[in-house]
Amino acid sequence: MKKFAGISLLVIGAFVLLGHFGPIFLLALLGGLAFIGAKKLKHATTKKEKNIAYLYLGLAAVVCLFNVPFLFAILVGGALIYFGYQILQPQSTSFAGTSKPKRTFDNSFDADWQAFVDKKKNN
Repeated sequence: MKKFAGISLLVIGAFVLLGHFGPIFLLALLGGLAFIGAKKLKHATTKKEKNIAYLYLGLAAVVCLFNVPFLFAILVGGALIYFGYQILQPQSTSFAGTSKPKRTFDNSFDADWQAFVDKKKNN
């Protein structure tokens, strides 16, 4: 049942993401437009250049505002894929509160060397 639930979440998440694939391209274009606007604003010397940079940034912000429902759908699809993948992964039996056991040495030379190093650290 657990495997079925994980696969179902993966499939539903993939369908949601693929169903909203067009707005992903729009989001990439908006990111590029915002990047160009920020770059132009950074290097602007005249008022006209600053106004053009603000126009780029404003256009990207307005289009992104209308793209919010698609962004929400992409977020939900990504979350479904993540949780489906987590369900399919085997669970580890270790606890976060357990400490790592102290290293044991294979032969007496390693133990003697470690004692020598510890002695030098303390001095």
